[in-house]
Amino acid sequence: MPQRVTAKVVMRWSDPAIRQMLGAPSGMVGQYLDRLGREVATSARRRAPRRHGTLAGSIRSRVAGRGGSLQAVVEATAPHAMWVHEGTGVFGRRGRAITREGGRKVMVWYSPGGEKIVARKVKGMEPDPFMTEAMEAVIGRRSL
Repeated sequence: MPQRVTAKVVMRWSDPAIRQMLGAPSGMVGQYLDRLGREVATSARRRAPRRHGTLAGSIRSRVAGRGGSLQAVVEATAPHAMWVHEGTGVFGRRGRAITREGGRKVMVWYSPGGEKIVARKVKGMEPDPFMTEAMEAVIGRRSL
């Protein structure tokens, strides 16, 4: 009768090691999310509209852990980021034109070229969802 040679592999789970691997920003999952977040941020910077570069320059990514879970956070911190992304006036959430306030008769501002503009109301600005498009482009290329 032929003899058998048997090899036995035993895996022992270490809860602290698994927690580190799955739940810590420095673990494998955290490193993956960091790379993913940086890709989304790079794509968002390329897609962000540019006049002075403030918006694109404010886009950053980081990995955040909370309550045993990790997430990649990509954010634009420029003061006007939300208005550019979501739109304003009739194009924004309220769906109304922007009108003068405080009893003023007109609104006055200057164009980027220095031209004085006077108006009683304006439609607003159409949304430019650069961040959403960046995320869809990066995530769409991957199978998670």
